[in-house]
Amino acid sequence: MPFFRKKRNFKVVQTILVISSLLAFLAITFFLVSVQILIRAYKEFNYEKPVAIIIVKPTGNQEAHITLIEKDDKDSSLVKKNFLIHGDQWILEGDVLKWKPYLNFLGLHARYRLTRIEGRYLKIRDEKNNPRSLFALAEESRNDIWGILYDIAPKLPFVETVYGSAAYQFSDKERIFLVYVTDSGFIIKRKSDVATHKKPQ
Repeated sequence: MPFFRKKRNFKVVQTILVISSLLAFLAITFFLVSVQILIRAYKEFNYEKPVAIIIVKPTGNQEAHITLIEKDDKDSSLVKKNFLIHGDQWILEGDVLKWKPYLNFLGLHARYRLTRIEGRYLKIRDEKNNPRSLFALAEESRNDIWGILYDIAPKLPFVETVYGSAAYQFSDKERIFLVYVTDSGFIIKRKSDVATHKKPQ
């Protein structure tokens, strides 16, 4: 009888060890999967896509030469355009299509198009009386695809909204700016002062 009792006890201990090992494996697997989901969520919900490079060279008297370098989605080439902008700041405008948040998590992010670049004065008096500058970057119409999207977006099950977004910065110093589109619109980051890239005389 003691032999059978020891054998039964050994099976009980063996069963407990197997169950404990299985539970530990499931706990570790759950932890690793959770970490992966959190990392992916952080990455997807902090999405930023480069849209354009803005090079600012002020000429004085609330005026600056602006070079816009943007990527052409059709052939991935870089399109370079130059503008003379009046005002204390430059503004880049565009249309943004925002998907539902769960689609962001799955890797689908905002669609956009750049529509205008213009100048902006800090003082309303200057805005009313001084020279204005406004340049089109795209043909806009109520009947084009974006114009239609503004109307039908609330009816589309996968679309959160379609809206206009603008971002602006000062144009009184020689600087390089990077423009990004996020799932919340356009943002601007200063890359550097142009002066830091100039070679010493």
